[in-house]
Amino acid sequence: MLTLLRLSSTLFILIVGLMFGALAVGAADAANPALLGFRQGCEDQPQPCWYGIIPGVTDVNHATAILEGMLYTRSQGGYELSDRVIPYRSQEESPRCTDIYFGYRIIGVRTVVLYCMALRIGDVMTMLGPPHARISYGPLGEAWLYDRVVVRLAAGWQQQPSAMVDHIRLLLDNAGYVKTAAPWHGFLPRWRYCQLEPNYAGC
Repeated sequence: MLTLLRLSSTLFILIVGLMFGALAVGAADAANPALLGFRQGCEDQPQPCWYGIIPGVTDVNHATAILEGMLYTRSQGGYELSDRVIPYRSQEESPRCTDIYFGYRIIGVRTVVLYCMALRIGDVMTMLGPPHARISYGPLGEAWLYDRVVVRLAAGWQQQPSAMVDHIRLLLDNAGYVKTAAPWHGFLPRWRYCQLEPNYAGC
């Protein structure tokens, strides 16, 4: 019994330490330019919102005008018109790559994908707080779910606030993600998380 209590105390201290570590890493670079769009133009809006672009609300022409006003340039490399995606690239802004997906132009933006950026878990937690859930991609890694914002992490079971983010998706509909998600329990080691969530795909 005493051993179990010691183990529980150790895990609690580890989780709290990692949470504060994540916030500290993010606070050291609180103005990470890749995340500024979650504030600018979105002051009175719930997430998902990026520089005023809101999936399901913003029409495609308005979204492209916002990006082109920020000196992003349209790139057609590797995409077909049937993909219903408008890729933008920038050498000055971060993220350098922003893709706008849409169903039909009259419906508007469905998904915004942000990538080509130097962004850490600690930066995300400083801006958005802890995630609501986590999603497994097997050996390819995981994603954190913030309602309709999905933060895709690098491969592996990430526990360090300095771990890098691969890309971020702002969604119109998160149903495809929620059905495979499991609750967030903090920065737990995999073995302990799998004790709590034995049906999680990442276990």
